Amino acid sequence: MAGICLMPDDYLSQGIQNEASSLKRAEGTVNSGHHSVYDHAHMTLTIEGIPKILAMLLNSTEDYVTSEKSARYTVLKPETEAELVLYEKWIVKFTDLISKTYPNIDPKMVNKLALEKASG
Repeated sequence: MAGICLMPDDYLSQGIQNEASSLKRAEGTVNSGHHSVYDHAHMTLTIEGIPKILAMLLNSTEDYVTSEKSARYTVLKPETEAELVLYEKWIVKFTDLISKTYPNIDPKMVNKLALEKASG
């Protein structure tokens, strides 16, 4: 990670990705006492199809952060016919409720909000 802090090139350059250069840089930072660069490591994972409660539990830990796909911009793909029926029913109900409550709201926003609420 020290290479990223001081790199003159982009991340995919040979100077950063080269194993021999990386080991030399690691030895240099250890010997200089510049250990904070080892706190920079991170990993990105895509975890799909988990219950919302598990995502919330993972997000509550200190070393984990999440970027969840917004239901406002994503159409739910129900796994069963029963889920699809309920989802479509709630989209209609929320669309009607939002439209009546906020008559001057942009129709696109009404749809986005209804999708978000119906999936949640």
